[in-house]
Amino acid sequence: MATNVLPLVKNATDGGNLWASCTLGEVYLLQRAIDPTAAQYQQVIDKHPAKVGDLAGTRQQAKRICAAHKLSEEDTKKVLTLFELLDG
Repeated sequence: MATNVLPLVKNATDGGNLWASCTLGEVYLLQRAIDPTAAQYQQVIDKHPAKVGDLAGTRQQAKRICAAHKLSEEDTKKVLTLFELLDG
């Protein structure tokens, strides 16, 4: 499914379009591309720091994907730690 969605969001790398950019991060995560996932989510957080509720939903989705794919604790932390600043 991620392969089918990728062409729809592949140009959302700058984080400007909140939903397309979040979806691109999820595509990377579904593909287990941890570094690109972290970089993409960081772009989204940097561009939309006031969208705390929306970003919280993105964090929950990322958490579910990490669990479903049984990612290592290290990889899961690399993805989810980015969202911790939103709690402050």
